[in-house]
Amino acid sequence: MPFDASVDSGTPAGYNIKVYFEGRGADSGFELWVYDPTQPNVVDVNPHLVRDTQPGQSSLGPEQFTVVAGKLYFNGFGNEGHELWVYDSAVAPSANNPRLVIDLFPGASDAYPAELTVVGDALYFEAQSATVGREVWKYDPAVAPSANNPLPLDLTPGVNGSASGHFVSASGARIGFRADGNNGLGSELWLLPKTRVSLIWQRGPRAVFPATLRVVCKRGFALRPTTARRHC
Repeated sequence: MPFDASVDSGTPAGYNIKVYFEGRGADSGFELWVYDPTQPNVVDVNPHLVRDTQPGQSSLGPEQFTVVAGKLYFNGFGNEGHELWVYDSAVAPSANNPRLVIDLFPGASDAYPAELTVVGDALYFEAQSATVGREVWKYDPAVAPSANNPLPLDLTPGVNGSASGHFVSASGARIGFRADGNNGLGSELWLLPKTRVSLIWQRGPRAVFPATLRVVCKRGFALRPTTARRHC
């Protein structure tokens, strides 16, 4: 039997005409699986396990799937905790595919990347580190991972972090998100074009705490219905 009946595969990802998702096999934990809708369904063949990255019942637990620059990025678990991982379907699965991109929170602590969002050719996400707290990060897949790639935007300097979240992309050219910029305004709505990040709206001295952002035009976003504001 290829799957545990209790599997929670989350949100699958369409990638190179196939569907990738979190699945659990009889002899593995929750790992990256793939299904080819153009081929017949055959037990343990289609769908099938891509690679057992954590042998035995330990789990990679892939989630937050996003495709950028022809590769599949996701939040995965390994010896380094929950970190940013990547899989290249053009290369045969191996000990280095899928693989960890970089250990943002060194050791076994979790960076737990989330809200993976593509803007242009870059990948933006929120993640935790020991030096900047939970912040917005930018990763350029065309450049080798290093101490400066991914790079935190560090809206709130220091270890407290901006507690960013609720990313939404408009036309793949900008991101609206919630964050606390450590400017006395609390949690407000921010805009991240390709070249800079800026506060685009604040509601007096009290935090508006925007949530449930939705795209309402090619350039902008709406806040939750209770505020009924938009930026276009």
